Amino acid sequence: MKKVFLLAAVTLLAASCLKSKYESTFPLLVSFEGYVDSELYPKGEEAFFRNQFFYGDLDFFNTRDTVKVDGKDSVRFQGGFAIAYKCDTLLEERTAPYSIFSAFDRETLKAQRTNHFAVIYDNPDKTKNPKYPMTFPFYSYGSATLSKCFVCNTTLVVASVLGYTDLEPFTDGDWLRLTLTGWRKDSSDGSDVQTGKTTVYLADYREGKRTCLKQWEEVDISALGSIHYMTYAIESSTGEIPPYVCFDDMAVSIALKQ
Repeated sequence: MKKVFLLAAVTLLAASCLKSKYESTFPLLVSFEGYVDSELYPKGEEAFFRNQFFYGDLDFFNTRDTVKVDGKDSVRFQGGFAIAYKCDTLLEERTAPYSIFSAFDRETLKAQRTNHFAVIYDNPDKTKNPKYPMTFPFYSYGSATLSKCFVCNTTLVVASVLGYTDLEPFTDGDWLRLTLTGWRKDSSDGSDVQTGKTTVYLADYREGKRTCLKQWEEVDISALGSIHYMTYAIESSTGEIPPYVCFDDMAVSIALKQ
């Protein structure tokens, strides 16, 4: 996918230099594959952190800080997108912490799709989240139109909802939801204009329901429309569920025009 990104950039540059017209529309599947080198997961780390990484023609961002653990520097995820690869299929009481970065996939559908995925963290301290967690950097030349993606709860979230952690389990009326919002830059004043949003319930105990997402689920995000960047919000009725979600296989149509 890096080749797609570079090809688009080079083509636009060539068109600009020759002062000729260029127009192209092509699909992009954001599967977060390609970040597989062992150096990206040093010493058995569960996730890949970089303040900025790209996939195809989209940029993804996260924030992080460094803390001392046993006298050594350790990177701490503060918000945005990280890339992970682990998957749990069973949930049981255990003393080790439930993983922030493992997708809980009861049906093991991950094995049928991709080996890597993103984990989104919506830090309750909003100042620590990246302002623009996913962007289309070529928005001056076109746009990115979103159509669908897949989401799945992390093992930590499932454990928290079902009462396997110190938190009280969900009861009647409780809910956990993810909202994805699309934005564009206004061409006249540069202000942020909302293009649309989609909300999906990751756990829902309203009106007699007892659902907690335990496998990858396809989500229609076409309501976001043609975007320059995308933001997220993970909210719960209790305000206590860790605000993480796994995110993968986003289908995008890229349109470029010079």
